[in-house]
Amino acid sequence: MFHSDHPRFFSRVVPPSIAILFLLLAFLVGGFWAWQYTRKQDETAGWTTYRDQEHGYELKYPETFGGEFWELWVWPPQVKVISVNQDPKEGCVAVVEYEGQETINDITYDVYGGSEGAAGSFYEDFCYITTRNQKYFVLEFVVRTVNCGVYYGTENWEPCNQEIEKADPKKGIEQIVSTFRFLHW
Repeated sequence: MFHSDHPRFFSRVVPPSIAILFLLLAFLVGGFWAWQYTRKQDETAGWTTYRDQEHGYELKYPETFGGEFWELWVWPPQVKVISVNQDPKEGCVAVVEYEGQETINDITYDVYGGSEGAAGSFYEDFCYITTRNQKYFVLEFVVRTVNCGVYYGTENWEPCNQEIEKADPKKGIEQIVSTFRFLHW
């Protein structure tokens, strides 16, 4: 029978050093989780919120996006709202292929992408389409990247290549898309 009032029961079942280690581990895991949660929440804290009451959605975005040699072609980001009677891909500039479905913060998007080059630049299209209340919501991002070859033999050749190599616009775009939400159900 279990006797909780027995003074040595706990120390015989679980040595004090293991109990202290367990408590320390629990504290560290809890602290790490809280830090990650707070950090994730703060990433968009200073962003601008665009709210469209007529169509019932909002989207947050940072003040700037890109670098010296790449940028979003249209800034700030825009959401096109079109009827379900239309082809939602009409809301995208350079759609070439369907990339699949992606669910971000409980909203499922059909994702399309495409790319093309023109006049010393490369354009990559990221198009996220979701539907609600007989309307398509099209979030499109066109990234313009400089063709670093135009800088060959100049002081910008190396910085351009380094920046483009490190650039990860899709990650930033997905972070912006993650802030899209409907205002009411």
